[in-house]
Amino acid sequence: RKAQTGEWEFNSRLTGMYLDVLTEMCGGGQTFENKNVLMTGCGKDSIGAEVLKGLLSGGAKVVVTTSRYNREAMLYYQGIYQEYGARGSTLIVVPFNQGSLQDVKSLVEFIYDDSPRSENLGWDLDFVIPFAAIPVQGREITDIDSRSELAHRIMMTNLMRLLGEIKTRKAERGYETRPAQVILPLSPNHGLFGSDGLYSESKIALETLFNRWYSESWSAYLTITGTVIGWTRGTGLMNVNNIVAEGIEKLGVRTFSTQEMAFNILGLMHPKISALAQTEPVWADLNGGFQFIPDLNEATARLRASIREASEVKKAVAADSSLDFKAVRGAQGERMHSSRAIRPRANHRFPFPQLSTYEQLEPLRHLQGMVDLEKVVVVTGYGEVNPHGNAETRWEMEAFGEFSLEGCIELAWIMGYIKHFNGRLKNKQLYSGWVDAKTEEPVEDREVKTRYEAQILDNTGIRLIEPSLLGGYDPNKKPMMRELQIEHDMEPFETTAEEAAGFKLRNDGQVDVWENADGSWSVRFLKGATLMVPKALRFDRLVAAQIPTGWEPTRYGIPKDIADQVDPIT
Repeated sequence: RKAQTGEWEFNSRLTGMYLDVLTEMCGGGQTFENKNVLMTGCGKDSIGAEVLKGLLSGGAKVVVTTSRYNREAMLYYQGIYQEYGARGSTLIVVPFNQGSLQDVKSLVEFIYDDSPRSENLGWDLDFVIPFAAIPVQGREITDIDSRSELAHRIMMTNLMRLLGEIKTRKAERGYETRPAQVILPLSPNHGLFGSDGLYSESKIALETLFNRWYSESWSAYLTITGTVIGWTRGTGLMNVNNIVAEGIEKLGVRTFSTQEMAFNILGLMHPKISALAQTEPVWADLNGGFQFIPDLNEATARLRASIREASEVKKAVAADSSLDFKAVRGAQGERMHSSRAIRPRANHRFPFPQLSTYEQLEPLRHLQGMVDLEKVVVVTGYGEVNPHGNAETRWEMEAFGEFSLEGCIELAWIMGYIKHFNGRLKNKQLYSGWVDAKTEEPVEDREVKTRYEAQILDNTGIRLIEPSLLGGYDPNKKPMMRELQIEHDMEPFETTAEEAAGFKLRNDGQVDVWENADGSWSVRFLKGATLMVPKALRFDRLVAAQIPTGWEPTRYGIPKDIADQVDPIT
């Protein structure tokens, strides 16, 4: 709580309330049903990602932003929702660059715009968790560059703008009784580490919001809950310091896992703490005693030097032991204990259903004679061709969201990227295994996934229509026929007798047909006749489920003359 002196002071009553809230959450959980949340900075292994899991488990509706809007990111968030999403929860992932003022305005408009014809959400936010940040290690005051400025813009300038846009939208709609609680990410690192660009300045600048809440006009629309986030292991910002975390704890500082810190932050979103924040800003010190280490930079440097020294000693001991072992047991004995690089190989399995034994079928004896077996069709097997290859590779994508090494090998063969080779290579070396279909260079099993997976994903599944797979059909140039009526007699043209008879039959009096002296026939269309002229239109159906690009039935052993008689789908 802020004292009259303007400094923050420890309040035992409020701390007790917070600890009671955490105890209550441990026992009965916490609900976020019907709560609308905006989160930035929820990348993999981040504190925000763990907070997101807790919100979805509580039934919240969450908009998450990402600067990497691609398939990998979408599968990551999809996996989180599938595992943690509770009944009533919603997860919406949108592309967002917090360094862009335009993106800040568009994001808030997307959330608040409730016009009938728009596809926007029309929400009113209950919580804002702006955790977006980028690492800027290795930059002292002599190295402040554009990346440092970008980090400052993301973590401070545009964070302020984001809150301002939310306040404006709430004020326009008169939401004075539903303030959004802002979980403000603060840091005890006020230059303690050093060499981190403008990170400390960004965090210190955010602390002015505690005074602005009183002095400016937005306290009815936003509440401020500042959380001083301590040493959290495993996050992107702290990865380089994970190695010294154990030593730091020996100095009396508590470090946290991302799950522990997320749990503490979720406690600040409890209704009791939210209600408190509506009367005055809340400062939650979760730094674990970070500030009590004098000369933190020197302490971490000593720990790193100690770890390096211990590592070098262990390497020297291991090398000496190896020499002793070799001298006593000989080189052969040494080789038995030396490490070997094991190349991973694919393990293709083709299991068949296990047939029941005679004894297992004995209880069904009473069914004998029920049907005439000569008139029963028995299906002993089937094959499947689908947009993801076959039944096995389709199941991998449906169940796990990615192809295994074996699945990639099978699809690479199906799609013609690799082929099996048994003989001498170009360099006359004997080889049996996979080779690249174009270069005929050897391809190890373990290389197939890394070399071909991107191509496989682009050319399988439900995707944009590929004209080469559909007989040249291009939805961007969908063929259509336009009927035109000619306004004057056309010049005659030569054709066969059968064609001439056909034109006369269709157009009757609007076409002249005659036989020439050399036995050929001429046709002339007269004024009023109609012609069908081809044209193309851009169609709005651009996506379809198609067989994998490059799929070829002859690879399965089907004779080419049979394959050429029918279309690919058949």
